[in-house]
Amino acid sequence: MEKQFVEGNCVFCLYAICTNNFEGKTVCFQLADYFEIERDRIVKERVFFFDQVGFAKEMGFINEYLKKYL
Repeated sequence: MEKQFVEGNCVFCLYAICTNNFEGKTVCFQLADYFEIERDRIVKERVFFFDQVGFAKEMGFINEYLKKYL
């Protein structure tokens, strides 16, 4: 995690993840994560990839992504 911001019941995090792609190569991605918390439980979460197309390509589902979103 690179940064975390809290305001009331909302939490916003910036972080990077590294994982192996479908070819076994290590790839890294930057993400933003937004949470809403009520009564000590996460009630809403949204994850945003800074490079959605690059993520889909590296993880092996670019064709499915392009059909659905473009």
